[in-house]
Amino acid sequence: MIGEMIFGFFLFFSGFPCLWFNEKGYAYTKTFLRKYVKECIPVRSEEIDPNNANKLICAQGTTTTTDRIDDADFGIQVNDSIKLSRVCEGLQWKEHRSSRRVSSDYDEVTYSYNLVWSDSFIESRDFAHSGNIYHLNN
Repeated sequence: MIGEMIFGFFLFFSGFPCLWFNEKGYAYTKTFLRKYVKECIPVRSEEIDPNNANKLICAQGTTTTTDRIDDADFGIQVNDSIKLSRVCEGLQWKEHRSSRRVSSDYDEVTYSYNLVWSDSFIESRDFAHSGNIYHLNN
């Protein structure tokens, strides 16, 4: 009992330095951004001005390139692209829950399972009918 109280006081009072460091970082970032927004020189993206070398500039426009990106693992080559990213998806079961009010004190709940492509793992142990061996994502 006493140990739990001491631990609770420790957690409570150790929260203040954490909060102070977090707010200090936020204030620094906000000051930093305000400073550089004022210093930023707006330029046209179609023109290159050597007088703006080593200065912070703001430009808007369409990015283009004629470079080729290679993915050696899959043997893919993409032309005229700036970035190539991989997304790995797996065919998994997904649970859908629907309910309807039958009476004032009873809801009917129905679960259905569909196969979907997902880029993140769906935990089938959390399904309502987790004992069903046909809807397992391994």
